[in-house]
Amino acid sequence: MTAEATTAHGVPASHVHALHAVRKNGYWLALLPQAWRDDETIVREAVARTGMALEFASSRLRADRQVVMLAVSNDGLALSVADQSLRGDREVLRCAARNNFLVYSLAARELRADEDFMVDLFRNVVRPQILCGFMPEEVPQLLDEALQQRRHARMAFFQELHISELS
Repeated sequence: MTAEATTAHGVPASHVHALHAVRKNGYWLALLPQAWRDDETIVREAVARTGMALEFASSRLRADRQVVMLAVSNDGLALSVADQSLRGDREVLRCAARNNFLVYSLAARELRADEDFMVDLFRNVVRPQILCGFMPEEVPQLLDEALQQRRHARMAFFQELHISELS
């Protein structure tokens, strides 16, 4: 990005440059002004590239079903930063689980209690992904490890830009 395209701190200075940045790495969303984090076009581009960038979208867009579907189709673990209401959405969970079977543990309690749905999810989505045996009690640890990998990727992005990570 050219100097004219960014602010003094390297943040994209225009909508066009912001789109260009998030297409390269969705974590650029974290550095954009709040108004752009609520811009559906920018956020959709960010989460299509980096599903976990959903964390930096406005609360309105973290609750937008289509934006969340796009994020979880890129990275199922984006469900962990989506609005809680979408954890009870069957299609959102199914889409997320296609990408990462561990997300079934993030489903809303009501959905986990729906035996027919969960059996279907395991038979048709989760089971084909399991290549080696693991015990159900291992899922929380596996989920934590996977989320930790995403945090490391996010930190690496900020370190590359010589920016301390946002809280």
